[in-house]
Amino acid sequence: MTQRITVNETFAPLNLAVADYNRDGFEDIARAMGDGTNGLIEILHGNGNGTFQPQVSYLVPPPQSSIGGIFITSSDFNGDGKPDIALEVGGASPALNVLINSTSAATDTVSITRAEYRTSNRTLRVEATSTRADATLQVFVTSSGQLIGTLANNGGGRFRGQFSWPVNPQNITVRSNFGGQVTRTVTVR
Repeated sequence: MTQRITVNETFAPLNLAVADYNRDGFEDIARAMGDGTNGLIEILHGNGNGTFQPQVSYLVPPPQSSIGGIFITSSDFNGDGKPDIALEVGGASPALNVLINSTSAATDTVSITRAEYRTSNRTLRVEATSTRADATLQVFVTSSGQLIGTLANNGGGRFRGQFSWPVNPQNITVRSNFGGQVTRTVTVR
């Protein structure tokens, strides 16, 4: 299923950047607006099901400024783990604007309740909890950062998974898409 986003051609979106700007776990769309009279950037926050909320305008210039958003890109420019935006502005006053993301998402608290490796069948069993029942939890080898797998959501903030793994990873880290993470030593059985 494809959703069509209605575009107001009057304000001419010229470029897109996709990231989770509001840190709710869903991808959002930022658009550079060629006619910036209502804002040089519009962000459409994703609902997580392929649909988006109405656009929110940013960097609204003064009337008759004759500027517009030309190119937009997203990256974590200040290393805080949140996607920031760089916007090239064209027209009467060309500029490069860097917008640092100040969104403070509610970080969840994650705990590992079981981390067991069975050498007989080379299986890693992991159980964890999160204060966010809608979280996505992934398991990593702590020493290398290698992804082992994603835990199944059992509801009520409880997650579990069983993974075929060639060797005991010694320590694992469970990370949430909401920012919480925890590390634990693996017990051998």
